[in-house]
Amino acid sequence: MTKYDANAIDLLSDIEQIRQRPHMWVGDADQIGHFVIFKEIIDNALDEAVSGHADKITVILDEDHKGVTIEDNGRGIPFDLHPKSGISALATVFAFSKSGAKYNKESYGISIGTHGVGSTCTNALSELFEATSWRGKKSATVSFKKGIMVGKDAVISDESKNKHGTKVHFRPDYADIFKDVSGYTESQIKDRLEQAAHLLKNVDIFFAVGKAKPEKIQCLGIAGLVKNKTTALNVLNVSEEIAWEGKKISINIDLAFGWGSSDGTIDSFVNLSRTKDGGQHQVGFENALTGFLLDRAKNKCSSKEILENLDCALHITHPGPQFNSQTKDKLNNKGLAAQIEELILPHLKSWARKNAQAVDAFLANAVVLYEQREAMKDLKKAQK
Repeated sequence: MTKYDANAIDLLSDIEQIRQRPHMWVGDADQIGHFVIFKEIIDNALDEAVSGHADKITVILDEDHKGVTIEDNGRGIPFDLHPKSGISALATVFAFSKSGAKYNKESYGISIGTHGVGSTCTNALSELFEATSWRGKKSATVSFKKGIMVGKDAVISDESKNKHGTKVHFRPDYADIFKDVSGYTESQIKDRLEQAAHLLKNVDIFFAVGKAKPEKIQCLGIAGLVKNKTTALNVLNVSEEIAWEGKKISINIDLAFGWGSSDGTIDSFVNLSRTKDGGQHQVGFENALTGFLLDRAKNKCSSKEILENLDCALHITHPGPQFNSQTKDKLNNKGLAAQIEELILPHLKSWARKNAQAVDAFLANAVVLYEQREAMKDLKKAQK
């Protein structure tokens, strides 16, 4: 048996931890994790836009589809000496997990990122990673190979123009980490950019592959996120204050919904990031909608008839989202569902008053469908 003493206790760096157990940080070393490390970098650029510091983001997919460049015209990551790490702030944010400016909410009010981990994961799981920041007629560039910094720190240079912003280029580590992944697809990248573009009205987002001229992604608002393009949509915008951690905060809700002829899809988002498993915000909306319509139908149908053909896109902004994991698939803020339900309900009532004939026709059809299902259940019971 191997001797068990102090020498048996490993002490890993942040980069080593991530590379040894990527599934704990990005889901797994597969297509999902491969996409997550892109999302972590684009989300940083989007956070600059959400906070009002950037109005242009450009994403270039490498010609071989095995690397991505993301550039924004935001404030640029600081590159002065960090007091704790002993190296530049630019190098610090990519070399150390749990480093970033999104903890105290002073640098970012609303942000996608919350944990200060994501960009470090991208660096750790990339064969090559390079970041450049422009601030105050100076630029700084730092490079990494498999998470290990090239040189002792970022290289700082003087610039003739007062450019500002951040550019990151990375190529995932296909040799040691993403062994079964062949690269990014255009649709993967564009889908994420389109989601953001629809929700950021005053930000221009561009995309290109290789040396092609970047093209602007179209902005259609919340309705652009509804997958079924044939569904007639109702759009609601709610901006209110709610209680959170003993204080009042502003919360915004954008909602587009309607009933199509095929199986419906509900897509929900928090601070521009898709929550594929829903969460408290989606539960709150569904409770408001089904509760109100069931009451209007005098409970002669069920929530199933109301939700089954529903096409919907829901987006909320919240200064303190609590997600189920680093991949941000589900929103877990305790008590938020009831708050969302309360905020949305008056707007649903107003919508129903303005569209009474259409709403009542939908409910009449829902009642007929419910009765048919109940009759079928009774028939099956009788046949047993």
